[in-house]
Amino acid sequence: MTTSSTTLRAGEIAVKKGFVKKDVVDKALSIQKVTKEPLLKILLDMGAIVDVQFAQILGEQWGYEYVDLINYPVDKEVLRQVDPDKARYYGFFLMKKDQGKFHVAIADPTNIETLDYLRLALGNNLTIYVATRPAIKQSIEKYYEMETALKKAEEEATGGPEIVEVRDDVDLAKLREMGEEAPVIRIVNNFISQAIVEDASDIHVEPMENSLRVRYRVDGILHEKQSLPRSIQPGVVTRLKIIANMDIA
Repeated sequence: MTTSSTTLRAGEIAVKKGFVKKDVVDKALSIQKVTKEPLLKILLDMGAIVDVQFAQILGEQWGYEYVDLINYPVDKEVLRQVDPDKARYYGFFLMKKDQGKFHVAIADPTNIETLDYLRLALGNNLTIYVATRPAIKQSIEKYYEMETALKKAEEEATGGPEIVEVRDDVDLAKLREMGEEAPVIRIVNNFISQAIVEDASDIHVEPMENSLRVRYRVDGILHEKQSLPRSIQPGVVTRLKIIANMDIA
């Protein structure tokens, strides 16, 4: 983005879209001669454009459509196709798969390393969009962080000495203590938050032989979402009762 033709093209697009006046671009070009930074970054740092305008210019400059990722109807089932750590590192978000084609939002279409990784991980049948970096970060946090936090909470809960087995003779004081353990609170908060994100009408927490199954009802159909360790059942059930102001006995 630091070549003369690319720099001028970015400035022309910014002016054409009415985001800035030509004299502002000229000022940014003067700054660029000293800093050697990309023109769009300079305009952004100057406050002449905002993140959305930055992404729209970048998309038009490199031939990719801009996408408002925050309001995009994400296909949650496709998220597991990529490692969330890779999404964070390379700055992309996998939005959906439609007719065998992956639709991906990226922050920087000039980053060859990102494009190479996407082709390696997903193949060449891709539709690339440009989104703002904050929107990509927010989407990753919204859709991936809940799962990451839940796994961490499960590890903490199962590793703690207070929540290691299911028993029928646990006294009420112990049950309340288990329901107020930080890991249990995080587990319950996370599966409730995830249910809200997925527009679930109800949550089913079901004791199984070797696990605690969590299912959401979405559009009238129950979907299994989590399989928690059976050992944390008393804490989870007690936490739900505390939230609902129910008798924990």
